Amino acid sequence: MDIELQNKGVLGCVGAAWSLLLKNKRLIFKKSWLVAAIYSVVVSLLFYVSLKSINSVDFVVRHPFMFLVLVAISLVLPIFLDIWLESRFFGCITGDYKKMFKRCLAVNLSLLGTLLVVCLGVGGLWLGLGAMVANSSAVVQTLVHVMVIGVVIALAFFMLPIGFSGMKYLFEEPVRLSHIFTKYYKEGFHYKGFILLTIFVLSLILSVILFILWLPGVILLSEYVSNVQGMLMGDADGLPSYFSFLLIAVLIVLQFLTQYAKAFCSYTAYFVYLSINKRNDEKAKNTIYRP
Repeated sequence: MDIELQNKGVLGCVGAAWSLLLKNKRLIFKKSWLVAAIYSVVVSLLFYVSLKSINSVDFVVRHPFMFLVLVAISLVLPIFLDIWLESRFFGCITGDYKKMFKRCLAVNLSLLGTLLVVCLGVGGLWLGLGAMVANSSAVVQTLVHVMVIGVVIALAFFMLPIGFSGMKYLFEEPVRLSHIFTKYYKEGFHYKGFILLTIFVLSLILSVILFILWLPGVILLSEYVSNVQGMLMGDADGLPSYFSFLLIAVLIVLQFLTQYAKAFCSYTAYFVYLSINKRNDEKAKNTIYRP
């Protein structure tokens, strides 16, 4: 794809991503449909199995190790497939799918490691402060909880520039992975408000799209869960025999379509990265250096 570097606003980035998706829909679909289909089947089946396990507590008690293995697979496999799919979307821009997969894998594993450390730190803080004020008044406990929530919000705010630095690592030459949290992070930090506003607008758009898209799936899932809960209380199975196959098929189709909503998000992030790069270039040209 031949994409011109332009300085765009929030709506410009969103519109450019939508235009890119429509103009190159055949190429994007050709390069990503197989991975999107594998992801959709795997995630849908894992989700269905987790629903079936609502009334299978005995299996967890009798086979705890097998249960942990299944949980690990349920976490690792979708993450790997999601990274692979992301590399296919971005590979349509660069044309080098192998290099893009390696970089997407490095970026996402780094971010997952960072998030894990942050979550463990916040969780430890929450538990530690909770134990310290366990015998205090309700006002003190509420203040502690508010403080921890404030810390979480602050951390989320300071992670916004990684949306730019991660994209810069994917598309710049030469690159170093450590620059995601140092050099490139500093560049993106000046535009954290722009990144936050783009995320907000994109979330509003996606919430409408996904609500309409997933409405049939939510209806089927609610029927299935209600039936399982009734069976746990001794009621007979009230669903037809083909309902499980219908539910799995609908979930697979909806998951498949959702992947291209994620492509829209990925391309929006790409245009945010281009826009920030253009702004930095314009700022550098307009800067007067004095000896």
